[in-house]
Amino acid sequence: MTETIPIRVQHKRMSARDWASSTLVLLDGELGVESDTGKVKVGNGRDRFSALQYLTGPKGDRGETGPAGPKGADGVVRFEGSAAERALAEYAKKSETPVYRIAKGDIYGANIGSVATIKTTDIMNPDGIKVGDIVEDLWTNNSTVDYEFWKVTAVNGTNISVQKIGKRTFVISYNDTDIKRRITALEARPDFNSLTQTQRNSLRGPEGARGPAGPAGPRGADGPRGADGAPGQNIINQNDGQALKYWAGTRSQYDAIANKDSNTIYDIYKT
Repeated sequence: MTETIPIRVQHKRMSARDWASSTLVLLDGELGVESDTGKVKVGNGRDRFSALQYLTGPKGDRGETGPAGPKGADGVVRFEGSAAERALAEYAKKSETPVYRIAKGDIYGANIGSVATIKTTDIMNPDGIKVGDIVEDLWTNNSTVDYEFWKVTAVNGTNISVQKIGKRTFVISYNDTDIKRRITALEARPDFNSLTQTQRNSLRGPEGARGPAGPAGPRGADGPRGADGAPGQNIINQNDGQALKYWAGTRSQYDAIANKDSNTIYDIYKT
């Protein structure tokens, strides 16, 4: 069975690019279609296609939030074509950045522009020293402190040529009169050996409490034998209670005694 369509309508169709440059004005209610995008506009009989609004339905509800995507790669800061990029490029062309060095002592040279030659051993951080580096030294006296700055102009082995390029001076303002007075007074104080006995006694504190007895010392050596004592008296015979006498002498003295006393103890010793 063949279907018969009594009327067929074909709307004006052009690509979006052609519509943008077209001067055609659609009739009021006439449809214009972008053939490459499928978008439609309705004419108003006055304006060109490019000035008309696309035919769209009402705005739909907001959809649910989708899942988070994977983490992107780290970004790179670029200065393409900028003044910063050009400055960095010029800086990169330079040999090396100057390094700040510290001298161990004063570098001789009073005026700006003075030149001197020092050794690598005169610098606290000499490793890799090169032309263009800055060396700072310190000089002081009783009233000022000078910080001096020298630029390295040549490096020949351990010898370093420098030129003075600047100086900063700080004034020292303090009064040490009182300190000197105290030092003098301390030096004038007498020591213990120069004190009199009365002065020493005045420094003695009160007597402390008696301490505990110490342990007994070792037994001393035997002393010499003492002299013989006087003859004993009232010697008693333990057998009968008779009082006895004591006599001591030589054999000849004993023999010379005519009458021997039975109550006398005779002690004969040899000579």
